[in-house]
Amino acid sequence: MKSSVTVNTGALNALACGMSLLALMPTFALAAESPLTQAINRITNDARQERVIELRELGIDRPIILNATDARRELYLPVPANVALTDATLNFDASYLNGEAGRNTLLLSLDGYPVRAMGLNEEQGNASTTLGV
Repeated sequence: MKSSVTVNTGALNALACGMSLLALMPTFALAAESPLTQAINRITNDARQERVIELRELGIDRPIILNATDARRELYLPVPANVALTDATLNFDASYLNGEAGRNTLLLSLDGYPVRAMGLNEEQGNASTTLGV
């Protein structure tokens, strides 16, 4: 048995099948309370994701060697538009071997702005650091 109601309001015509909608409603109500649905809702409510990307994934599979007094290297690490970053860091793992006597400085910049400068005055050493993005 189908029951239908037609409502004419200008160009809008609505047709409702009351019996079939009422028969499906309890099924939807039970599905909303299932443990699987609750777990999926918890996962989708927290859109935060943690990702670790290494340079070899971006095609840089060998160490970057700076071998001159004014040597520079720029790396572009793209972030998709409209992606919010929370507690993002850049882990810079580096060591140095100082072949020139005198004062040498390693300058790290993000988006063109200097964020860390380290003196490399020993014969060799560790230049690792973590930068907040």
